[in-house]
Amino acid sequence: MKIIILIIANHSPKYLKMHRIWEKYIKNHPNIHVFFIKSDPDIENDIVLDKENHTIYLKDTESLIPGIYNKTIASINYCLKTMEFDFIYRTNLSSFLDLNRLYEFFLSNKIDYGGYIGNHEGILFASGSGFILSREACSYLISNTIESELPDDVIIAKILSPKYSPQFIPRNDMINEHEYFSLPLDKSFHYRCKTSNEHINTCEIMNSLYSTIYQKMRLTTVLAYLLLQQFW
Repeated sequence: MKIIILIIANHSPKYLKMHRIWEKYIKNHPNIHVFFIKSDPDIENDIVLDKENHTIYLKDTESLIPGIYNKTIASINYCLKTMEFDFIYRTNLSSFLDLNRLYEFFLSNKIDYGGYIGNHEGILFASGSGFILSREACSYLISNTIESELPDDVIIAKILSPKYSPQFIPRNDMINEHEYFSLPLDKSFHYRCKTSNEHINTCEIMNSLYSTIYQKMRLTTVLAYLLLQQFW
């Protein structure tokens, strides 16, 4: 099974530290490919893949509405045309993912469209901080795109609603680097690290998660290897 993660990103210095934390672990799973998606009005083509920097660029100006929606649709369409995948997980820079747990979740759960559920004027939607789309749902989305002034995650839910209803997926909402809520943790792979619009503690939380999940994982692997060497 192959999974693509698309991360909403931009060139703002405000998000540079978050971007660098993501870069520490995006290559940690062989069947998960991660791409930042950004807008750049100066690129030559409508969409460009920068493999070295794991970035997909859309020829557009950065904006909240409709910019995030445009980037999402363009990058999903690009992936459908050029890449093999079973699922896409669209997320943002101020989130943190346990890639191994994410992969295990996808192996055990057949979900076409899902995430942490919100309600916008009667429209149930999977939060834009992290939602799943199967390849089939991606194709349906691209074939039925519309223009709207709604937030990107709400527009996507509206487009998908005739065929796909959002399924709930647990998410860990971090209060600070030591506390969280929204259980069960044994099934959740997504940590929402945004605690304020100013992102006062976001990077501290992300760094703490990186140390807990990935650095300890590497230490465990090294210790296991050393123990095996003793027996051999």
